[in-house]
This record gives sequence, C-alpha cells and structure tokens, in this order.
Amino acid sequence: MRALVGRVRSGLGLARHIDAVHLSSPPRVGRPWMFGGLPPRAGAFQPRAVAQELAEASTTVVSGLGGVGKTQLAAEHARTRWQAGELDVLIWVTAASREAIISAYAGDHAAAAAANEQLLTDQLRILGPDHPDTLDSQATLASWRGYAGDPAGAVAACRLLVAQMVRVLGPDAPATLARRADLAF
Repeated sequence: MRALVGRVRSGLGLARHIDAVHLSSPPRVGRPWMFGGLPPRAGAFQPRAVAQELAEASTTVVSGLGGVGKTQLAAEHARTRWQAGELDVLIWVTAASREAIISAYAGDHAAAAAANEQLLTDQLRILGPDHPDTLDSQATLASWRGYAGDPAGAVAACRLLVAQMVRVLGPDAPATLARRADLAF
C-alpha cells in the first residue's frame, strides 16, 4: 500500500510537516480512500520550484512564517499525488497540537473538534478573521463538528463561512466554491 500522511501546524510560527510514507507490501485498499479534507487551492496559488524537491523526498519539513503558503504547498503536493493515482490512502490532519493529531487518528471526533476550536481561537486573535489560515481552520472545524455528530452545527458554521468567504475572496474564488460544495454534500 502506498500512503501519504500530511501533518500541518497552523500559521502561528510553528513548523509545518509533510511526511511521505511508502509501504511496499500489500494489502491493497479496495479503492482509494481519503480521510480529512484537503484545504482548497488558494485562488492566488503559485506553483513553486520547491514542489519538485518535495515530490522527490521521502520526508520533508516545510517551515516559515504564517501566511506564506506552506499549507498550500503541502496540500498541492498531496492533491497532485492523489489525482495521479499514486496513493491508495491519503490522510490529512491539522496538527494544531499533539492532542489534535492523536484525536484525529484515534477517531475521537469531538476531541479533534475541540482542539481545532482552540486553534481557531488563537488564529482569530493573532491573524484575524479574514486570514487564509483562519478561513481554512473554520472549514476544518465545521468538518470535525459534522464528524462529531453535530451536522446542524457543521452546516451552520459552513454557511457562515461561505458568507465570509464571499465577502473576503469573492463568490467565484475556488475556496468559496469548495465550501459551497461542502454544503451541497
């Protein structure tokens, strides 16, 4: 089985990590399986030369200041590998804290939602409500609320997020359209 596991810590000055894990022995998953939602591609995303280095590495640490595109770089790498059929399993977990990672992998959706809610609180305070990382965390939190058994809360949060994204990014921005698609799902 081939798998790519992406761990991302938010733009609060923490390092962002991407771990690629290649396992040579089957069993093979019946069909490709994705857990967690990849952040939508930013409307202003620019391909970078470092993406080739990322594709060739088995383990890579992507770090830097918040808002410079680390999450987008990691998500684009995962998305490209997924769409090329190179992965059987793709797991995307927001690594706001050790507890958030463990909760997500363990299937403790309520704890993962709580950890992501704390991350969002910090991002709102430090980055502001219109920062791309803050918008991304709002989408992630809405998803975890749904997984945790609160679909009404997830839909309400997603509706508020779509309205905010229309205001900040515009109605036709890829991220806005992706959140609208979440509501339709």
